Amino acid sequence: MALLRRQIWTLTVKTIRISLFRHRFATIFRSFILPVIYIVILAYARNIFIPPATFGIATSTPVRSLVNAMDAETGGRTTLVFVNSGFSGGSIDEVIASVAAPAQAAEKDVQFLTQDTDLLTTCPSSLKGVSNCFGAVVFYSSPTEGSGGIWNYTIRVDGSLGGRINVGSTSNNAEIYTIPLQHAVDFAIASLNTTVSQASLPTQVDEYMFTSMTQQQRADNIREQYMSGVVEYLAVAFMLALVGVVSHHIFTPFIIFVVDK
Repeated sequence: MALLRRQIWTLTVKTIRISLFRHRFATIFRSFILPVIYIVILAYARNIFIPPATFGIATSTPVRSLVNAMDAETGGRTTLVFVNSGFSGGSIDEVIASVAAPAQAAEKDVQFLTQDTDLLTTCPSSLKGVSNCFGAVVFYSSPTEGSGGIWNYTIRVDGSLGGRINVGSTSNNAEIYTIPLQHAVDFAIASLNTTVSQASLPTQVDEYMFTSMTQQQRADNIREQYMSGVVEYLAVAFMLALVGVVSHHIFTPFIIFVVDK
């Protein structure tokens, strides 16, 4: 037993001397720098796949006009599309013409379609949900057209929009794309009401952004999800950070001893 202890000690000292004196830089990098970098990346991983955002309640700001919103757009989405679903010469066409007129006067790209399937070719999107269209309004019915006897329309925008929110900014995706377009459509619809004069409609409508959670609640939620991930599968990844250190300074002498024997 004494001989075994002496051999193990000799091999341990030999391994440490080789590591610290002959391969000093490689040892420091493998046993200290690399594990630290690995741990830092794992610790920061909870912020990598979560888009930055500022939650809370913002102050009210005026809704942009549709033309101003299209001017403020910076993602290459320049085409505005209207689909009347085959209803021509009625209220739907009147609303479309009213909303499209300012954009056309500003020389924006406005397209008119008769069926929503044509959006696949007019607004082709990438795998990330990005297209060349600012937005599309698909009308399904009006009080005098289609079924239901009501205004029924859907606003469509890129699937890549809406992933981030900053209540301290006035340039959130909803404030650029969705809200100005919806306000323009609703204003045009309200203007067709014969019992309400257009002059009585408000020329300015305010908006304010808000979230269902506070910034602190969001941070707590992110931390809880991350810790749950650590318990379920990331714990193994953290343990791997120690493999290089443990295997080099503890297991190597025993491996050399077994090989020598």
